[in-house]
Amino acid sequence: MNIETINPLELSFDRKNPRLVEYDLKNKTEDELVILLWKALDAKEIAMSIAASGYFINDPLIVLKEGGTNIVIEGNRRLAAIKVLLNREKYKNEIKDIPEIEQDKLDTLNSIPVFYQTREESWKFLGFKHVKGSAKWGSYAKAKYIANVKNNFGTNLNEISKQIGDTHNTVRKLYYGLMVVEQGEAEGVFDREDIDANRFYFSHIYTAIQRTEYRKFLNLKPLEAEVDNPVPKDNIVNLKLILNWIYGSRKNDEQSVISSQNPDVKNLGEILQNKEAIGLLKEYRNLTIAFEATIPQTELLEKALLIAKEELRNARKHLTEGYDGSEELLRMTGTIVKLAEDIYSEMDRKHFKRKDRERLTEADENV
Repeated sequence: MNIETINPLELSFDRKNPRLVEYDLKNKTEDELVILLWKALDAKEIAMSIAASGYFINDPLIVLKEGGTNIVIEGNRRLAAIKVLLNREKYKNEIKDIPEIEQDKLDTLNSIPVFYQTREESWKFLGFKHVKGSAKWGSYAKAKYIANVKNNFGTNLNEISKQIGDTHNTVRKLYYGLMVVEQGEAEGVFDREDIDANRFYFSHIYTAIQRTEYRKFLNLKPLEAEVDNPVPKDNIVNLKLILNWIYGSRKNDEQSVISSQNPDVKNLGEILQNKEAIGLLKEYRNLTIAFEATIPQTELLEKALLIAKEELRNARKHLTEGYDGSEELLRMTGTIVKLAEDIYSEMDRKHFKRKDRERLTEADENV
């Protein structure tokens, strides 16, 4: 490994970096990439380390020379931290938390170690470090990286898994999830730039398609199949529904029905197994309303009664100090009593009707 030193201001960011692919980089300048890496990808923590100890010369950046440009293919956050520390005045309006650095530490940034490699030469090291190692990327970055290695270097998924020490089929699952998304884009039923959120949460669909109910709804091909189009052509309409429910559409003013991955991805999966629930989700675009249709009525009743019981206990606790003798609150309580009596009366009727049926059944069996 032939390590050289270079002025960091002669280095450029890698716009193909897997960590950056989930952000919209169109027309972004190098300075805007600095700010993105600082704010969204925690380059600040690296800047703090450099400010405390100077730059560690035993940690060279990996650089690709392309078209006369030095592109950093490993170490983009470090490069952002260095550029901010070297150009405090330039970035101080956008970045308010730049750490102070003493001159001797700052001097270590004037010339930093790098070594040159092609993307093909570096993929094994980067894959081990960022897919399975100590400096893991997000799931979308990992998936894009795996796809790039497979498609650009002709390396199959089994070989990629072996090279980075993957023993849990993670490589294959990530690639499969990416193929589902890219098939949606190719079929014109999904546009990543049109999603409801400011960031593409790939982990939602990656997690979803590992669940049986999603796989059945989409009729997905086996995970073991190294295919670019895992969803059969006649099921693209269902793929459109899934991607739209998970990610929404700004253009159509449709919000994602997923507020948080847990439990919403699981609950959406339950809805996919129930035609009534699917219909409700299409009509109201409300996960809570649709999910209730998947829950047995006995469970809903029990849940409602438990909530009512707890709320009445709270009301009783506040009665002494909270009731001022108003007629309005008294009448409200009377309405609650009538509702409770009506519920009890109906449940009592059904209870004894069931008992009568059981006695008749027992009598028939004894004849």
